[in-house]
Amino acid sequence: MTSRKIPYIFLSLIVFWVIYTILYGISKNISFLHGLTGYLAFVGETGLDVICVIVSWHLVKATKGNAKIFFTLLFISFIFSALSDGAYNIILNIYGNYHFQPLIESIFDFPFLLFLILQLAAWFLMFLVVKNQEKPHFKAIFYIPLIISCLTILFVFIFVPVWQIKYASTIGFYMLADTFVELLAFVFITICLGASINKNLLLMAIGFMLVIASDFIIRFSEVSRLLFPGSPLETIWVLGLIFMAYGLYKFKSDPNINQPKKWVCGWNSIQLQSCFWGFSLCVTSLIVFFLINSIFSMYGQRILPEPLLQNIPSILILFSILSVIISNLMAYQLSKPFSQLESLVDRYTGKDYEKKLPKPNDYSITEFKRLEACLITGLKAIRDKTAAEKILTKTALQVSKEVRAPLNALKILSTDIDELKGKKRQLIQTSINEITVITNSLIHQFERPTDQILNERSQEDMVNKQIVLVDDNVPLTLTWEMAAEEANIKLSVYLTSPELLDNLAQYDKNTFFYIDINLGDHCGIELSKTLFEKGYKNLYLITGRKMEDYPNVDWVNGILGIESPF
Repeated sequence: MTSRKIPYIFLSLIVFWVIYTILYGISKNISFLHGLTGYLAFVGETGLDVICVIVSWHLVKATKGNAKIFFTLLFISFIFSALSDGAYNIILNIYGNYHFQPLIESIFDFPFLLFLILQLAAWFLMFLVVKNQEKPHFKAIFYIPLIISCLTILFVFIFVPVWQIKYASTIGFYMLADTFVELLAFVFITICLGASINKNLLLMAIGFMLVIASDFIIRFSEVSRLLFPGSPLETIWVLGLIFMAYGLYKFKSDPNINQPKKWVCGWNSIQLQSCFWGFSLCVTSLIVFFLINSIFSMYGQRILPEPLLQNIPSILILFSILSVIISNLMAYQLSKPFSQLESLVDRYTGKDYEKKLPKPNDYSITEFKRLEACLITGLKAIRDKTAAEKILTKTALQVSKEVRAPLNALKILSTDIDELKGKKRQLIQTSINEITVITNSLIHQFERPTDQILNERSQEDMVNKQIVLVDDNVPLTLTWEMAAEEANIKLSVYLTSPELLDNLAQYDKNTFFYIDINLGDHCGIELSKTLFEKGYKNLYLITGRKMEDYPNVDWVNGILGIESPF
């Protein structure tokens, strides 16, 4: 999410909702204004449903592919939502009929069930987009906290309230069906919440979560036959619809409207990982507390009162929303330096390093892999620049030295030619002097100092030997290659053990081998022992640890740090 500024339109909508809530509360608590409560709920909910229908229809016409399918599902769902909210508010909040018969219940609950199913389908589609960002790394184990939270909500809904209706009745069927669909939607939308990098999608997801949370608590009252007109949770429902309507409205001007992959991040991103583990911690704490309360209740003592137990579903949803807000803030602050470094390297190199991302493992963080790719590109650019500067230096020295001989000849001729008049001779001598100054300057600038030449001569024993580095850390191998180039040493690099063993025949027994202890495909210690058994003696392991940490590795000459030895 690139922008952290809250638009004035959104603030105005929040102010409108606060005023709406105040009016709703006043009309509910003043007897002669009770009738206004039902109309406020009807206008707020049904009106926002109609707005969502209109806006989502415009989005359907403006999109294609998966985005079109997503907005089409939302468009149809809001049609059913408008029918359901309209019928519900007229029957319950305006006419005050809260003893529902099966037929009356079906008038508003059947379209509401269709609304939930279509919303579930839409958010399942977004979940697939998240999952397909990094196919090999979305493990089934990651569903466990979400499944546990859903089972907890289901257990609380079925066993905590005193059901005054039969499970097998028409109303009971709607209650259970709505609950099952909302629990499935809760799983997918929680993942989408954590993955949302598009603020419009984030607002829509939060809005639907608020609708689910308020509906859960309303349904608790309905199964207990305690549902009365003018529930204060109608205002939370309205707030959720405001979030969804505003998110849909802002999507109209989104440049990535036809690219759902740019709406969400992958599973291995900092944002989704922090959201997931934050939510998992909250769920675990809540479940443990719930179990402790159940144990104490067996002995006649309760830590939590029953009304608070009934709010567990909404508390879990609240945790989901809070965890995604916190994770977004954390991810933004953590990834900001990465983004700045990426843009800096991109400007410096002018290369697209995203197409060359290193292959991640199951638990690698996407931002860290992008940073690694960025650093690799930067190091390669520096290496290429260094190589180009060496060629330029060599050419400049060669040209300067080659110019000296004819320049000296010109000096001699200019003094011996008597036919030249004074000014012409002065002009030639002046030009010769200027060329001499430029040539000497180039030689002084590019010629290596004496101490550097002596230092290079001290490394002649390494220059004449074969040196091999075996390490799967690409940035490290690049730094060693650059250091070897600076020292005029020929370095062979292998990223895996099999790659080295396949080419081992080309290296004599005096070859120096530097082997990473923690090779990804093969233990570096085992590789060094294999080389030792084949007759190679100049073996070194590279790591950050000390020789004493490996007392049984006596076939290597030493254990070095990761810094280049030359």
